[in-house]
Amino acid sequence: MKKLFLFILVIGMAISGYTKEAKSQKALKIGASFGLNIPMGLEQKKWLVLFAKLINEKGGWKIGRENYKVEMIIYDNQGDAVKAKTDLEKLVLEDGVKFILGDPTGSPGVTTTVTEPNKVICLGLDLTNVSADPKIQYYYTPNGMFFARGLMYTMYKEMVNKGIKSYVSVKPDSEMGRWADKLCNGTWDLVGKNKIKYLGSVFYAMDTTDFAPIATKVKSLNPELIDLNYTMGNLQLFIALHNVGFKGIILPAQVDPDLFQNILKTCGKKFMEGWQYFTQDPRGYQKDPEMLALIDAYTKEYGEFRTSGCMWVAYWFILKDAIEHTQSVEVETIKAYLDKSDHAVKTLTGYCQLFARPDTGNLRTVSGVPADHIAVVKDGKEIPYRHISVKDHYLASILSYGLVDVYKKYWEKYGYPKFPNEPHVVKFSDLGVKGRD
Repeated sequence: MKKLFLFILVIGMAISGYTKEAKSQKALKIGASFGLNIPMGLEQKKWLVLFAKLINEKGGWKIGRENYKVEMIIYDNQGDAVKAKTDLEKLVLEDGVKFILGDPTGSPGVTTTVTEPNKVICLGLDLTNVSADPKIQYYYTPNGMFFARGLMYTMYKEMVNKGIKSYVSVKPDSEMGRWADKLCNGTWDLVGKNKIKYLGSVFYAMDTTDFAPIATKVKSLNPELIDLNYTMGNLQLFIALHNVGFKGIILPAQVDPDLFQNILKTCGKKFMEGWQYFTQDPRGYQKDPEMLALIDAYTKEYGEFRTSGCMWVAYWFILKDAIEHTQSVEVETIKAYLDKSDHAVKTLTGYCQLFARPDTGNLRTVSGVPADHIAVVKDGKEIPYRHISVKDHYLASILSYGLVDVYKKYWEKYGYPKFPNEPHVVKFSDLGVKGRD
């Protein structure tokens, strides 16, 4: 009887302890809102749900002395700006989220009207300099567009070295399209001045379905190369260019596996020969065991692997790095860590690193370098070709913006940046800085 009593007592204590431990697990709320009607939004959601599941299945996230269950609160804004703003307000004011991944509204100027007064960290994306304003304190851009010229710089330089003599820029007629056109043309001018001729830019309406007139106009300019960087791949545009008989090189920005096969099937491998573009598919070049394990987990969870969200979830790894290094989920602690970021962080598609923006007077490390890899098309196959290093992106951007003197003064006062050990093309000496390569 005594033994039975002791057994029951031990079991009771164990259950009590388990219940106490379960009750002590806190919720780490992380918010997002995407247009789930497009692949890029849907894929970001799938990755975030997976990240949370993998942590929670292991019993939670041990941070400091607490154990947290990761709670991803993700809304579908259907690509509607009004609903996106409503979702953001709900996340912050009702759900109590203190960390936002991605920019729900797509406009930092709008998003920060909600996040800044409520001291909510947003790891978003900015096509302007709004988030680099020193007055903005809680907005960061892991997939920043400011330090993104290394991709074009590398591709364009190779095209010039191959002897390409002329190009036409083709972009959507939107705020991003107009911005991208200036960015691309500025980079062309940097690497190909007096070597390649700019024949003009052709803009198309976002709702265009018949691309024949656009293709005809482009063909009439007789370019050797068509620059589609910073556009979303559109099968009908490629078909139209093929049908009017364009035979030069195309730089099509991004081509996911489905689009690649559709172009190949419709237009043939000769039409695609020599194309170069940013690839979001890390399977052909990613070697890091942690990232490969995540890729395997995605495939196991969802079946067929999709690439359109791989780059855009870099914000998760930036936040995860900050939490693990500080062992805290307090906003001000995470903010202080991010504000003085001094190293690159591994993501699915490569390293991502935050840098200061002395050109806007912002000494906080708020603007990120994206993780990019170039693929080339050879004989109807996509071949992983060249990685764009953090150093390439960072230095090529500073060089192309004409900001060498500004950044040189910043480096001399606050120290030169440290980059991950990876092959690179652009050197400090290209900026006239000696003894730093």
